[in-house]
Amino acid sequence: MNIVMQYGINETCLSHLEWNIAFIGPSIDDRCSVSKEYIHSNALKILEVIYNPSDYNLKIDEEDIDVDSLDDYFIEKGMINKNIVIDSTSVGVAEYLVIIQSLYNIGNKIFDVLYLEPQKYSNPVSSFTENRDFELSLSVDGYIGIPGQSLAFERTDKAVFFCGYESERLDRTFEELDITGRNTQLIFGMPPFNAGWDMNSYSNHISVIEKQNINKQFYYCGAANPIAVYEKLDLFYNSLADNERLFIIPLGTKPMAIGACTYKVSKNDNQKLSILYDHPIRKEEGSSKIAKWNLYNITL
Repeated sequence: MNIVMQYGINETCLSHLEWNIAFIGPSIDDRCSVSKEYIHSNALKILEVIYNPSDYNLKIDEEDIDVDSLDDYFIEKGMINKNIVIDSTSVGVAEYLVIIQSLYNIGNKIFDVLYLEPQKYSNPVSSFTENRDFELSLSVDGYIGIPGQSLAFERTDKAVFFCGYESERLDRTFEELDITGRNTQLIFGMPPFNAGWDMNSYSNHISVIEKQNINKQFYYCGAANPIAVYEKLDLFYNSLADNERLFIIPLGTKPMAIGACTYKVSKNDNQKLSILYDHPIRKEEGSSKIAKWNLYNITL
């Protein structure tokens, strides 16, 4: 796998060819609207995608496609050898995962991923104390398996969490799955999008770390750096014993999730690697303004 990263304060810092096909998601904030406007100006065909975890369908422009049939759909729609971009600002983690898996399956292993970083997250209103929490999710559907990506977790397995700001999602994982703290590894986004945001993440997770007796040897990778995610996961994967499996749980930033999902697909190992995801329903206007533009050119 190879990832080439471009970034800058605006779209003029990015260099790419015109895209044949672009995948976008619903707009939930200003960043999504701006990124989708840019996509519309630079792509010939636009496809909006939404994944439904309850029935394992990917809705593509109002057409329901079973994930197990997605390879055939992509071939039918002529996506082989096409220049493709995924707007990860608006496209969710589960959608990204099933899309790149099918692109890999049909042999289209080179694509671009656009991501616009937030300048500010929305905080809950609190007039009495400083609150480091962010209202980013309205609810979560829970750990419903994604076809072709999920194995049944066992106590001997290893779990790697990419942590964001919502510590309750980490805590809920221990309630839903048979995970033990000693087999759990936490990875935080450092450096963060903005100075000081890493402390928000650490502070929010302290109580869960103590409650669940989680391994306190933390690891770090850049919040906007999927290459660093790949390197950390490769470290854990290569250290697995013959009877161990690695479960990747991307709860952090979108670039961290991009790195995690891309690693899973590129390794092409469904026996020892699994992605677990809790399918949060994202809050509208959870962030505002744009801090930086990122374009990742990915080769699986």
